Amino acid sequence: MKASSSTGTKQKEINSVIDDIGFGRFQVIAIILCGLVQASDKMQVQYVSMLGQKLQCVWHIGDFWKSCVASATFLGMFLGAYIWGPLGDRHCRRSVDAVCMGYVFVFGSLTSLAPNVLWVVLLRFLVGTAIGGTLPLTAAVLSEFMTTNCRGTAWFMFKAFWCVGGFVEIGLAWLLLEMTHGWRYLATISAVPVLFLSLFWMIWLPVSPRQSLLQGRIEDTRRALNKMADTNSQPRYHGDFSAADLQTNGSGGSIADLLRPATFLRLSLQLAVIAFAVGFGYYGLILLNVELPLLLQERCQGASNQTAAFRSAEP
Repeated sequence: MKASSSTGTKQKEINSVIDDIGFGRFQVIAIILCGLVQASDKMQVQYVSMLGQKLQCVWHIGDFWKSCVASATFLGMFLGAYIWGPLGDRHCRRSVDAVCMGYVFVFGSLTSLAPNVLWVVLLRFLVGTAIGGTLPLTAAVLSEFMTTNCRGTAWFMFKAFWCVGGFVEIGLAWLLLEMTHGWRYLATISAVPVLFLSLFWMIWLPVSPRQSLLQGRIEDTRRALNKMADTNSQPRYHGDFSAADLQTNGSGGSIADLLRPATFLRLSLQLAVIAFAVGFGYYGLILLNVELPLLLQERCQGASNQTAAFRSAEP
């Protein structure tokens, strides 16, 4: 299909069309939906921070395997970002994101059936690869439905759900972990929300109008814009799209595109350093919050034992 017709219909860039539709009910629902996906990812990450310590009590695993349980998830997230991200760019971010959510549910639920720590490490690694896809893809999908003047606000609201997921997981852990098989129950319950979210995601959320247009799928673009306009009670756009927005070869680009020209290379390196520093500090604090009380408790017990021994030695 051509970008414009011979009748001289006015052309618009896709950003201008979305801005005309404006921020409304559609964007609010999209923020909540994407935020809940973000919260479900946080539940999986928070679960790992408590799982190693619980397995050390139940299965008497050593510090090496305890570290492997946590490291497997983060290693999977690192690899998953480089697998699912390009797939989403090349095909459809919404659909690839839904597949990642399905994997989170499957492998997260199977964790509850793990017979030994090796299976736990493998399954948490697979969960991590799926989370490595959902985190960037969900954020990208959300940003493409937002108007240009509200993306920053939308991102703050979206990221707030990350904290919500942590609160919910800690509450569930407080209720379940002291049970005999509490860590197994927690694994299953933590994975259930993402299943329902993935179904609602595919039923309600349309494909990205920006990505569809760049890939030459104009009918998909119109359907997405029509749903946005109808949900916001705004008139539909019936005009043509700017030829500058069309990329009919269907290519989603590559990681190498982030390294050229020099401006992109410098920006990519700066963002990579910032992301590494934030991630290192944030996830380090999560794991430290679990370990620090235990270390303090051991020290207090050791000091108490020394005091008792000293007193018993007194004449």
